[in-house]
Amino acid sequence: MSYGWLLLLCLLLAGCASRISRTTLVLDYADFGPQPMAYKILGPKNYQWEPQTSIPFGDEPVRVVVFRNIDLDKVKLHYPVARELNQDYRYLPHAEAMDYLEQKIRQNLLTRVTRRLEATRERIRAALE
Repeated sequence: MSYGWLLLLCLLLAGCASRISRTTLVLDYADFGPQPMAYKILGPKNYQWEPQTSIPFGDEPVRVVVFRNIDLDKVKLHYPVARELNQDYRYLPHAEAMDYLEQKIRQNLLTRVTRRLEATRERIRAALE
């Protein structure tokens, strides 16, 4: 009987994990361009708990979670900001991410940056649309 409950729990957890993976995409801060460009939508490329200090070499970078068709609170539960783990996330709704990328791609300020933004847009489309 305990195996049945264990199997049911595993199936429920797998269902939750697959729901998160179908509704979120985790990207690097740099996927949205250099900090002076991305700052307005993502904030500084520093840990939230130390906004004036650069991230030490080797520590985890700030990551961006683009989400669609899921509540922000659920996204934050799955991808929590954790100072003790040097784990920092920024949360960006799908529509805002796509609007931002379209606008910056149209501006085409620097070819290398525009190509990265186009690649980011395509990754989001492939994962969340």
